Amino acid sequence: KSRVVGLLFEKSAVLFLSLSPHGMEDIPIYVKTEIEQFAKNRNFERILTIDCHNAMGEEISEPDSEDMLKAAKSALDTLITKEKYSLEFGYGNSDHMNLNSPDLGLGGVGVLCLKINNAKYFLGWADSNNMENGVREYIVNYFAKSNLNLLEICTSDTHYSATRVRTRQGYYQFGKIAKSQDIAEWYLKVAHDAEKKLAPASFEILEHKADVKIMGSTVYEDYSRAVDNSLKITKGFAIGSFIFFLTTLFL
Repeated sequence: KSRVVGLLFEKSAVLFLSLSPHGMEDIPIYVKTEIEQFAKNRNFERILTIDCHNAMGEEISEPDSEDMLKAAKSALDTLITKEKYSLEFGYGNSDHMNLNSPDLGLGGVGVLCLKINNAKYFLGWADSNNMENGVREYIVNYFAKSNLNLLEICTSDTHYSATRVRTRQGYYQFGKIAKSQDIAEWYLKVAHDAEKKLAPASFEILEHKADVKIMGSTVYEDYSRAVDNSLKITKGFAIGSFIFFLTTLFL
């Protein structure tokens, strides 16, 4: 049920985690923590876990989270055994296509083309808040018809919306408005642009750490209690005013 795509750059592993087309909410911290600890035990220098956000769903269940952990660990064990090859990559985006859909953010869509050992692989991205279930699979199959290997599609999980959205979630997931066929064609066009830009490349991680002060949980709890108390007072005042109004009618 879970799907994990892994890439290895020297001793740095990148894992793409997804439950599409079944979908789920954000991957829990404990899942990422266990994956990172497992990678450390396997002597990986760094592990980057990416929540693809490419299908709608509820909070991940315990069986599904265990399944995802098993898939991630299997991917890491497999990556250790793989040979290393030189890398070429090209990137394309939809800036020149003037895409305009309420379920797509200003960043549009992008595709990364990787050429490894004379084989080409594609990774898709969308500036959107999640994806309609099944859209990811539709696009992958559309690529396959052109003999192109689309490994995965991720979304930025943005909450941007150009218009007022009247849905339960408060946003349109990608594919809710735009048609799957149109989306697949957009991605294929961008993929061809990315393929044309293939050039030798290398991978590196630039890391910067900073101490940032944030609001602790107690602040939110105090705020929540204050709101609850305010609502109780307002409710009591409203009931009292209504009773007083009824009383004046009979005086």
